[in-house]
Amino acid sequence: MRRFEGPRQRQTRIVATIGPCRDHDYPTYLQRLCEAGVDIMRLNMSHADAGYAKEREVLAWANQGLENHQTPQVAVMVDLQGPKNRIGMLPEAGLWLEVGQPAWLVREGVAVAGAAVAETPQIPVPEPLASALLHGLRELRMRQPNARPQVLFGDGDLIVEVEALEDDHARTVVVAGGRLGSRKGLTVREIDLDLDRKSTRLNSSH
Repeated sequence: MRRFEGPRQRQTRIVATIGPCRDHDYPTYLQRLCEAGVDIMRLNMSHADAGYAKEREVLAWANQGLENHQTPQVAVMVDLQGPKNRIGMLPEAGLWLEVGQPAWLVREGVAVAGAAVAETPQIPVPEPLASALLHGLRELRMRQPNARPQVLFGDGDLIVEVEALEDDHARTVVVAGGRLGSRKGLTVREIDLDLDRKSTRLNSSH
């Protein structure tokens, strides 16, 4: 959808979220997006790496001087979502969670050992979220001994139910399965996590 159709400029604006460029040729990739009609390039900082390599390259390209006026200058929108609870890094293929299957929520870097759990999916949770999560689950268990809180990943399409707690992990069972990828959001029903205090409050809505 070109910016101009004859003498008239279209009245809509197209926003494109910039994902990975597989061949790492960002200038060509971004130029083609502009030629296709993109007005605004959105950078989702929730998925940026530690060095902001992709974001730096996109900004450098967008801020360069234009040699001609065939492609109008585009805007860059930086999406700062704010703090969000996320799991840690998983293998590129992710983890496949099947309904009824056991799964472990573990502190990132502290795997559950033992032959009995060797084939059980282990979902890493980074600090300080891991401490806040385990503390909150224990508080809930003390108040409601029979509680089986649910942990949701991503947009809530993957769900595990907590069965038991240990020092560095929680044993769960999958109630809604699928592929789990790295850095997916994590939400716990029945509790609100407070990462600053590494504690939780019971959610009054449950």
